Amino acid sequence: MRPTRWRSWGAVVASLCIFWVGGVAAQAAGDGVVTGEVTNGTSGGTIPVSAPVTLQFFSAAEWTNTYTATLDLDGTFRFGDLGAEVGNDFLTHIIYQGVSYYSEPINLDGEAVADIQVYEATDDLSLVQVDQAHLFIVPTGDRLQIAEYYLIGNTGERTCVGVGQGDGDERTTVAFTVPPAAMGLTFDGPGLGERFVGDATGFADSLPIPPGMGTIEVDFVYELVYEDGLELTRELNVPVQSLVIIVNGSEIGLEGPGVEFGGMMDTQMGRAASYTAGPYNAGVPVVLHFVPQDGAVLAQVEAATPLETSGPRRRDPVSEALIGGGVLMVAAFVAYQVWQAQPSPPMPESARDTVADIVALDERYANGDVTDQDYERRRAALKRRVRSYLPRGR
Repeated sequence: MRPTRWRSWGAVVASLCIFWVGGVAAQAAGDGVVTGEVTNGTSGGTIPVSAPVTLQFFSAAEWTNTYTATLDLDGTFRFGDLGAEVGNDFLTHIIYQGVSYYSEPINLDGEAVADIQVYEATDDLSLVQVDQAHLFIVPTGDRLQIAEYYLIGNTGERTCVGVGQGDGDERTTVAFTVPPAAMGLTFDGPGLGERFVGDATGFADSLPIPPGMGTIEVDFVYELVYEDGLELTRELNVPVQSLVIIVNGSEIGLEGPGVEFGGMMDTQMGRAASYTAGPYNAGVPVVLHFVPQDGAVLAQVEAATPLETSGPRRRDPVSEALIGGGVLMVAAFVAYQVWQAQPSPPMPESARDTVADIVALDERYANGDVTDQDYERRRAALKRRVRSYLPRGR
């Protein structure tokens, strides 16, 4: 079972999975009308004319009423006579080439526009990358609690649906290994046999990866027995652009090729050491050596196999939590609120109810009251709703 500390962090991380993109709501007085347009973000792509478009309302982590329309020849759709739904939250949804695409969550205030963008599909992983990887390490007695968080993006203009597995229809994208001695592997949300294909020694994600920065996140936790000379190796089948590592306390340090010490911080959980590393090519291992720390300056080793980049890498862990000023890292947003020395601004009041809804949904899923597919869809809707409350350009 996941330790209590990580369980509480995971719930908040899941609740604040926030990606910064523009909203699409346009509200005006009316009798309850939702319109929208489906566009294809892939050059030369088509739209699924005559495909069903679903309008789903939700409240308190529950889907309420569902309506269905047909996509017109010009790519538009319309839902009318929704007067009874005015004031309720909703999103629109369409399936294209086996992948689900959603609008931004919107509140129906008379009339609203809820556009959807789809993409052509590909099994090519060459443009998929980990935009940010985070390791949060907490020594507890003779063990290390390790939380790994990955924000995965797609620099192409097609949704990567992954590579087929065996004779079935199942496809996977990014593959992860787990240290052989790891114990208590736990996922934040659907895990092995649900979203992920594999076992406790290695698994791959089955979620498609749409174009964009940080469109998919992966979050899991495990424990290792700490002993002198312990080595942790992480290796992925896609490039890793940046790695941030936080180690709680000042008694254990890290060394390794490409790992740079970023300094000690006084945090809300005490002293913590920060490290950065990367970028790494696909298949290049990240090797971390845990070493006793006696108060001396922690070791710094030059990168062994860096990728060529167009500009200098940022070396401040908090600064690295932001990608291009447009995407707010989920793990960084939450974990750095715990780790950072400076006070964090409070959560917007308007978002509190929606965050509570996400936590309630997580609890219902943990109790087996929600199916995997329904859980993913509801959670995605609520996460988009949280995003709509947050200020832009922070």
